[in-house]
Amino acid sequence: MRQLLIVKAPTSFGSAASPIDNGLTDHGVKDISALKEGAITFFELGEDTAKYNAMPRKNFAIALGRANGQLPFMIPEVDVKTLHITKAVPMVGNQFSVVFTMPTTVVGKEYTLRFFKKGTVPHERNSWTVSIVAKTTTASTEATAFKKAMDAKVSDKFQFTTTVATAQITITGSNFEDWEVMAVDSLAGESLTKTAAKKPVGDKAMIAELASFCAAGKGFRDTDYQGREYLPGYPEKVEDFTLNTSGANSTSTSGYVLYTLRFKVGRDSGKQRDERVWQNVYIACPIDGNGTYNQITNLDKILPEGDYANSIAKAIADAEVSTLVNSAYLA
Repeated sequence: MRQLLIVKAPTSFGSAASPIDNGLTDHGVKDISALKEGAITFFELGEDTAKYNAMPRKNFAIALGRANGQLPFMIPEVDVKTLHITKAVPMVGNQFSVVFTMPTTVVGKEYTLRFFKKGTVPHERNSWTVSIVAKTTTASTEATAFKKAMDAKVSDKFQFTTTVATAQITITGSNFEDWEVMAVDSLAGESLTKTAAKKPVGDKAMIAELASFCAAGKGFRDTDYQGREYLPGYPEKVEDFTLNTSGANSTSTSGYVLYTLRFKVGRDSGKQRDERVWQNVYIACPIDGNGTYNQITNLDKILPEGDYANSIAKAIADAEVSTLVNSAYLA
């Protein structure tokens, strides 16, 4: 099972508000119907108060508020013994590029680059060849000719922008697909400076794509473009944020932070076999660049990265040490 829970930005709930428990009274979860659309809450099974800034110590549930008076969407149980959490912060991506200098050319010789698209599947085209036959011995002239050959090759499957500065040629991808490039014929042996493509993390496109992968978990089966008007709520709404590099280590202070929860829930009774199935729950929570990230700080406390059982054991040990230290101090 795969489920994606998309949390709304704090500004959706008012100035400096947090989407955690928004709409609930005093973090109470006896009645979660008041949870606002896009707000999220976490509570231990059997408890009546949400965990809004501390990690649950036993199996817990997750609820996400929905619109139009609908009951919140529920993940009814997360097993803490098998739970493992990873966190991805928003980051700007970059396009593939290759830079090289056209050598002094020889009339009649062929100068060729071969492009290989990464991540293709069987029967999908994965290679393109761009080649010129030199008509002059001037490198800058032939570099311009190579640019024209590249421009003529561009299609919906081969999208590049080519620029020329004297004899230096820069070829940049128009999207975030990654490629391998090989210089052959009379370009063989020439130095190619390549930059690998990296897709953005935490932008609208990434979350929308993830939502489409998880659509079946919410009951969306026939998602063809011609019938989507008959599927209320599909595709899911995803807020758009402009990624930047103003955060620590060039991370973005705007976009979605993505928590991935992987776990498997067992059966406590009435069983002959207990074949557990792994489940993935993704929680996309935005930071919107307004300087208020309390929801991320609290989510980090509720959903610490790594093996959750180890995190619980460490929290218990730390609490015991703190108690001993305080007792010794008071004595």
